[in-house]
Amino acid sequence: MKPIMDVAVRNRSTRMTDLEVARMCASVSAQVRYDFAPIWGRDIHVEYDEQPDRFDWVFDIVDELTEGPPTAAGWHTITNGVIRSEISTTSGLRPSIVLSHEVLEAAANDSVARLCINWDDNLLYAMEVCDPVQRASYRSGDFYVSDFVTPEWFSGQNNLRSRTAFKTRNLRPFQIARGGYAVRYDQRFADRTIGLSKVPEGHARAEFLTGVLGVLGGDAL
Repeated sequence: MKPIMDVAVRNRSTRMTDLEVARMCASVSAQVRYDFAPIWGRDIHVEYDEQPDRFDWVFDIVDELTEGPPTAAGWHTITNGVIRSEISTTSGLRPSIVLSHEVLEAAANDSVARLCINWDDNLLYAMEVCDPVQRASYRSGDFYVSDFVTPEWFSGQNNLRSRTAFKTRNLRPFQIARGGYAVRYDQRFADRTIGLSKVPEGHARAEFLTGVLGVLGGDAL
């Protein structure tokens, strides 16, 4: 499967060497190719690259985030059709898991504005594939990476035999795993985010609405 986009990861931190970042990128890229792409049909090539091309998605490894909620470990957004992201090395979470989280969510929702309706509660759920299982991880190569939900999680079909997440088991559609959360909205786009990592009030809604307008969208871990 040919990658649909290249992710250029730059090292702007003082806590990781360029070699560590390159090895981390290789693990995340392998996760995308062998675990994520066969399920979601979207392959992203992730590599350490200090000189990204014009249309590459740019992800920076930093000590402290320069944007996003104050308690976030990472974020991604879209500006002029290009995804950009920051991953903190000082959040207390493994940077590889945060990088994986942001890459997979950008791959599945590259407009940062895709929604899916849950007919059981009539709420609109953001198509963010790592948030519901964000505390679950597994090893890919030399690093740990984030678990992710499958398209069946958004299907609304309550069938436990369906695989709703890559590693987390017995998760029903639209169900939040322990430590996860879901960004969701009512029919008037009022924020109804639920879970342990609830985005600060108004933050998710504001970023979603600007994303719909084609100006800016975003998601934070």
